[in-house]
Amino acid sequence: LSVSLLQDKMLRIGRTLFSARTFVRNARPYSRTVSTPENIAPITGIPEEHLKRRARIYQPTPTAMQQGRGLKTQRWKIDFQQVGDRWVNPLMGWVSTNDPLSQLNLFFDSKESAIAYAHKLGLEYEVEDPDLPGHDIHPYANNFKWKGPPADDD
Repeated sequence: LSVSLLQDKMLRIGRTLFSARTFVRNARPYSRTVSTPENIAPITGIPEEHLKRRARIYQPTPTAMQQGRGLKTQRWKIDFQQVGDRWVNPLMGWVSTNDPLSQLNLFFDSKESAIAYAHKLGLEYEVEDPDLPGHDIHPYANNFKWKGPPADDD
């Protein structure tokens, strides 16, 4: 390729990158496009019996392998009330159900976003706030502090 063709291609690529940068810089975030939550249940196509169930919004307890307060321990979860029967599959012995939402795990970053999702689908819900353990905060040096002579057991 000649030098002029290479320069022409470089100019075209530079213009494309510049216009893409300008577009991204001027684009609005997605969260600003929806101003108010509205009930979208009639247009989702979800059967009516699935929309009438109760949802439980809670913060799951961390597993024994989760230490500290990372991202996964701060998430909120929605569980749906069981609709329909369960039965044992005769071929494999697994438990089967005709409820498509029984195995659905929905996690949210905040309680408010989980509640907004339930409102948007028109679900009845109950919120269970977590029982946070009370921690006695004291300096580490208190572990080695002199507590006085031992008490006499006379």
